[in-house]
Amino acid sequence: MHALSDSRERELRARRATLAAPRPSADAARRVDPLAFTEPDQSRGETAALEAGVSPSRLITAMAFLEGLAHAGSGRRIRQWWADDVRPLGCVESTGELRETGHAPLSFDALDDEPAALQAMLVDARRRVVAALEAALRDPAALSDVLVQLGLVRREPSGWVASVGGDRPLSDLLLALIVSDMLDRPKLYRERFALCRRCDRISFDRSLTGRRGCLEHPMRQPSKKGRRAVTKR
Repeated sequence: MHALSDSRERELRARRATLAAPRPSADAARRVDPLAFTEPDQSRGETAALEAGVSPSRLITAMAFLEGLAHAGSGRRIRQWWADDVRPLGCVESTGELRETGHAPLSFDALDDEPAALQAMLVDARRRVVAALEAALRDPAALSDVLVQLGLVRREPSGWVASVGGDRPLSDLLLALIVSDMLDRPKLYRERFALCRRCDRISFDRSLTGRRGCLEHPMRQPSKKGRRAVTKR
């Protein structure tokens, strides 16, 4: 688990205090699983995961995008995410542009000028990551092997790290963050990772959701006695 800097720890405490404040009834009615990252808000996912003991680094950074910014990203929020979460990881060489396969590069300084193009890029980046993770459910080693061969993930004495060139698409960065974390903590992904087949939501409490469900679309799970537990489909 990575140590937090004093400034980062203060920031996370401030976010936790914000989250502790009363919220509107519609929001309060939604159940938030400690490792589900279900809320479309970076601070919600980051704080919930931190309280559950997850390292606030690679996984938190990736999930902040996949279950937050990809659905409701703006130029300002993307720049803040990049500056506050991506850049401190030291895993990417920034060229001042956001890139994704099939899209023209967008300058970070001009993201607010092209909201439609930005949103299309974010949606496609998430779609590509979800497709890769879905394939990894069937063959986890295949995804990690590809990223290692491409040089996007490498092993160092401290463990696995993501290393992404500035000309690589956003989806490659996200996959490198997840896969490097997966290689360092395989048990977490083997036992808790879930990807909903109905809404593509990514979560980390398979005991509640099933491997291919989420809190809103839980799948049937075998009970401890070998029977099928009846849950909402």
